[in-house]
Amino acid sequence: KRHLAWSCNATNVERMVTVLMDNVVVCSLAVRCQHIDDEAVRAFASLRHSPSLSVLSLDLRYNHVRDPGAMYLAALRDAPSLHSLTLNLCHNNIGDTGAKAL
Repeated sequence: KRHLAWSCNATNVERMVTVLMDNVVVCSLAVRCQHIDDEAVRAFASLRHSPSLSVLSLDLRYNHVRDPGAMYLAALRDAPSLHSLTLNLCHNNIGDTGAKAL
């Protein structure tokens, strides 16, 4: 499939990202996550190496993301194939350091 919409949680996010990294035809991805913390968010940063992913939307609202998680997500801006990145991070615990990184 070229366009995917997935839901994930802290227990399956790494497996989901691994599947996506092995799938070179995914062009757009929309993800809604629950019970996510900084360590789970770290897996999303590896999507910057996905060769065909051009559109990424991560709905991470109402989770447990703090400054370290925001810094992991900031690495996505270095993805060469990513043309559109949408992050919904409201109702997390991101401070000034994390906000500046984003």
